[in-house]
Amino acid sequence: MLPLDIIIPLEIDHQHRMENILVVVQYILDVIKPTKVIIVETGERPRGIMALPDDPRIMKCFIGTTDKKWSKSKPYNTGLMWATSPVVSMWDADITIPPEVAQGACRGIIEEDVDYVVPYSHTVYLWRKVALEYVREQKVPYEKLVGHEGVTNCFENTAGGCSFAKLSTMRHVRGMNELFWGWGFEDDEILMRLSKLGFKCIRIRGPLLHINHHRTPNCLPDDETKDASLYERCSMVDRDQASILEYMGITPVPGRYSALTEPEVLDVEAMGRYRDAYEAKRLDSAVGE
Repeated sequence: MLPLDIIIPLEIDHQHRMENILVVVQYILDVIKPTKVIIVETGERPRGIMALPDDPRIMKCFIGTTDKKWSKSKPYNTGLMWATSPVVSMWDADITIPPEVAQGACRGIIEEDVDYVVPYSHTVYLWRKVALEYVREQKVPYEKLVGHEGVTNCFENTAGGCSFAKLSTMRHVRGMNELFWGWGFEDDEILMRLSKLGFKCIRIRGPLLHINHHRTPNCLPDDETKDASLYERCSMVDRDQASILEYMGITPVPGRYSALTEPEVLDVEAMGRYRDAYEAKRLDSAVGE
């Protein structure tokens, strides 16, 4: 069992979401083996958490709201309040990663004092039926998803969907930015904020498997959010260190904020047959570059 709490934000706006969360949670429990999985569902009434099995490793939380604009940051921050393990993972309800990568991320955070890990370098899309079958059978051929012909690889070197972090670090910087709604932006912002504050951030090369699903308008940014001006208004990235610390109400940690530093490289040795597929990589200051 890993010293890890996995936080999954959830909103059931389509049957695909229900199917995804059921197979992903089972995969996490059986393959990743964390201490616990914290499911934080938002909506007018609980639906997804009611369908999940009664398992002592699953903590079910519900935030009642009639707001049609879905926010990922609030469920993540709620999960951070309930988390107790030294390592936490912000994990979307429609993705999987290899267990070796989860183990490497936890080891890096605990043994190498890493603060934040992006556990993939590109997102893999497969037909929904194929992806669900792989995850349900817990036989995801990750080694075949690296540069395999016919596999769609998108969003290289992004930072969303799945990340690992030191719980104390996430609480110290006040968690995810709740000024954003929809998907995206908040993942990039927390990574850049941590990097700018001098925290240790790394990437592990390899695929993240995304289970395709129907999207409703409430999970997508509107015209205003698509405009970069919203990112500029809400993000801490354009602020200097002193301004970030003051705005977020963060108490400085001695030695952490002495100077702006580039994220450090951690040599995470991948295990088993994935040894050649994964390696630690320096995160550029510009995410997605």
